[in-house]
Amino acid sequence: MVRLWNPTRRSRRPTAARLKADASGAVALEYGLLAALVAVAILGSLRTLGISLINLPLPSLIAAFENALP
Repeated sequence: MVRLWNPTRRSRRPTAARLKADASGAVALEYGLLAALVAVAILGSLRTLGISLINLPLPSLIAAFENALP
């Protein structure tokens, strides 16, 4: 069966109204912003943790563990 063009059928091309009603792009943008915010929070906490680790007296801790082992 050959399908003929039907002028009453809606076109599959996106029109401005359908694009405006489509929220999938907005949802993807929200998820992207949320992921960026989480990444910034993780990087900030890792930086703070790294600065805290620099200030630890690691040589004295290593010596204490070496002296504790038989």
